[in-house]
Amino acid sequence: MFIIWGKKQKRFPEGFIANWCAVCHDMREFKVTRIHLASHVYYISFSKGDPVGHTFTCQHCGAEHYRNLDQAFHTASELKPLDLLIEETNPNCMEIWQEDVALSEKMRQRPQELSPAERQHLLLQPLYHLSYLAEKQGSNVTLTGLLTGMAAFVLGALIGSLLGPLIDHPLWVVGITAVSILGLLYLSISYNRNRFMRREVYSRLKPVYLAIQPSEAEIIQTKITLKPTKLKIGDWLNARALLKFLANSPAGAQS
Repeated sequence: MFIIWGKKQKRFPEGFIANWCAVCHDMREFKVTRIHLASHVYYISFSKGDPVGHTFTCQHCGAEHYRNLDQAFHTASELKPLDLLIEETNPNCMEIWQEDVALSEKMRQRPQELSPAERQHLLLQPLYHLSYLAEKQGSNVTLTGLLTGMAAFVLGALIGSLLGPLIDHPLWVVGITAVSILGLLYLSISYNRNRFMRREVYSRLKPVYLAIQPSEAEIIQTKITLKPTKLKIGDWLNARALLKFLANSPAGAQS
């Protein structure tokens, strides 16, 4: 008998705060959630567990910002207009993020003056704050994934059955069937990942990346920088697909 046990993440809402968003490049309303790690047996936990930190989730783009427990902040009990939320939770925000505000204005108004280091920083930061989307997608078994996997298996088996009468050796038939199934599975997984990145990630990156107009080499360098983090968003980022997405967007077509 196997006993499934370990740690699971539990989330508890704590209110709202005004904070700088590295994806929107503006002050935004954020939902604050306290993160606990609790022991579980068969995924059932009987306690809140121990607090490990907080996440701030942007109410405009969905980006998540992580805060350690030792980082103090004040929250409002309910969502309010941004100016009221700033006054209550973060009245000194423009002083705290003055460097980010200045860099954001430079990106929007004088992008040609951005240094290579500033460009790389602007390309990387949104990916860090959107990385949880890819991690969540990678750990979920979706209906689309199941259906495409089943379709790949059926089509691969069909190819093997059609070629079977033309090949004398049964091992060749088995090999061709296996290669067909694996090849179709790879294509379906790649298609689903690219579709997810277009809908959930590239669409959120668009405002910043259109302002910067990155080259393919810069995006490849961004992937290389992300590689040691082992984040799925770095593995799934496709430079040519992203540039094509930007070029086909309405704003991209006007530039």
